[in-house]
Amino acid sequence: MVENSGVLLGWTVAAALASSALIVWVTLINFFYLLTQMVMAVEDVGVRPAVSDVLRFLRASLREIAGIFGVVLLLAALATVASILATAGLGLITFVPLVGLAVLPLQVAAWLLRGFVFQYLALTALGAYLTHYRQYRTASAPVQVPHFA
Repeated sequence: MVENSGVLLGWTVAAALASSALIVWVTLINFFYLLTQMVMAVEDVGVRPAVSDVLRFLRASLREIAGIFGVVLLLAALATVASILATAGLGLITFVPLVGLAVLPLQVAAWLLRGFVFQYLALTALGAYLTHYRQYRTASAPVQVPHFA
């Protein structure tokens, strides 16, 4: 029995690490995809030039971009924790007969609010990245010297 519990613990830890790595990987891919879409829209270019522009943008402004990413990630984690706590709190009430039916609209409203909060966070992040990208573009743009005829 002791050998089986050790194997079970090992598989549980391995599954937790693998799922965490997958979540991190998907988050980073989604982040890079968002930046690429943003550059494609701002510069009116295709995918390949946008990817190279994003890589230059990341190299030049990694600290600021990582700061925006960290703040948005922290806010998303806090919103997730608040959503889980609200769902758990409302879930306990649903076991009471008849009162549980009254809680159903509250649960629907909580899930809708959660959806709006996450969409707002995504839009806020895009606005922050876009503002920083525009500052980066104006700072790295060559200075135009007017010539007089």
